[in-house]
Amino acid sequence: MSLLFRKTKQGGVRILSEPYLLDDSKTLGVGYVVNSYEYTDDVIGYPTAAQPILGVIESICDKYGNPIPVTTVTAGTAASTVITSVTTASDNTTTKTYWGRVDTSEDSIYSATVSGTLGTTGNSNKKGARLDVDSANTTYNQLLETTATRTISTPANFYSYGLDPQNSARLLVSMTMSETRSTME
Repeated sequence: MSLLFRKTKQGGVRILSEPYLLDDSKTLGVGYVVNSYEYTDDVIGYPTAAQPILGVIESICDKYGNPIPVTTVTAGTAASTVITSVTTASDNTTTKTYWGRVDTSEDSIYSATVSGTLGTTGNSNKKGARLDVDSANTTYNQLLETTATRTISTPANFYSYGLDPQNSARLLVSMTMSETRSTME
């Protein structure tokens, strides 16, 4: 399950980026956490825990920001008519086929799945915990429970507002380490 947009903090706004080119040979989709500063080809890709992130992918699109239709739709099935997840080819940086719009706002609140058992580490199921993207298991669309911390000096990608009232197996979180605003070195 991916990070799902729920709302913004009071008075906050979503900040959707211009399209970013997706890196070669990556599986990315709506709700995946990404960064750009670790890549040298003006692309976005997988982030690292405890390091600044660019944000959460909001759409897979072409270079103009237009949605990309799926190639086949089967009548009578519940399916999206646009691509929401893609595994890029090894030459996406050359062909420039798949791009993504990213929500870069620290005011956006997402409902996130968490690998592991909520509440096991650092009261991860309570407001005030900070957690990282699950880069340890290469699952970039969820958070890793074992990284939950309440130590201020320990960096973490997301701040938790506690359990999602719509689904108690998920947390409400917002980005805490933005690569566009971070002073970390």
